[in-house]
Amino acid sequence: MSGVRVFVRQPFTRASGHDARIVQGVLDELTAAGADILTGTVAQTEESFRLTFQTRTGQEFTPSAFRAWRLGLLARAQAMVIVRTELSESGAFEIAYNSVITRAPMLFAVHTSMPITTTLLQDLNQLCPTSYVTFDHPTEIATPLRRFLRDVHLAPSVSAAALAHRLDELRLTLITTLDTADPVVAACASALVTAQGLLHLATDGPTGTDRDDDLHDALATARDLVGKVTNAIRAHSRHPTAESSRQRPQ
Repeated sequence: MSGVRVFVRQPFTRASGHDARIVQGVLDELTAAGADILTGTVAQTEESFRLTFQTRTGQEFTPSAFRAWRLGLLARAQAMVIVRTELSESGAFEIAYNSVITRAPMLFAVHTSMPITTTLLQDLNQLCPTSYVTFDHPTEIATPLRRFLRDVHLAPSVSAAALAHRLDELRLTLITTLDTADPVVAACASALVTAQGLLHLATDGPTGTDRDDDLHDALATARDLVGKVTNAIRAHSRHPTAESSRQRPQ
């Protein structure tokens, strides 16, 4: 389906290898189907992916910078296609991240030489919409790819009003079931109100590619901060300060 933004997870193989030709064939099928491939239409290899990152971003290659760039692309994607021709630790990381964080619909294009035997990569549809297709030659997945892109394009989106209502429900649940005198609870409730305001601004304000990119970057930063705050709260719960321990009723 034309215009669907796709994040492709592919192994970084040797340029002269058979796997590189398979990956390029899948990318060609996606291009023919009209997908907007955010990760590029040329198969990356273990020799090229660092240079490609530097060229596209203007940044020096480091693992953290590369990871942030990849996850930023994933945040903007409407769908994720995983080309499986070999085992990949970084691929497992991106799949897991998408399954629980960005939750873009996924299509596993599994080459017959590398069937999925890892238990935790099977039946991912319980976490986010996931399809699996096995192929020997890239042309065999042309029809499944088009069907997948069509389904992503036609999938009903959650309205801003429904999201705002859900945020309000969460805030009410928070303040009616927990102690609002707790500053953490109060801060969470305030954050939900702020989220409603941001949702309103994002949906009713001006649109544009640059603005959308800025919003995605801001949301990625906010998500990272929320993760750090969550870890801090957990650490505090496990190891309360001496002062708070003295104030607890005996």
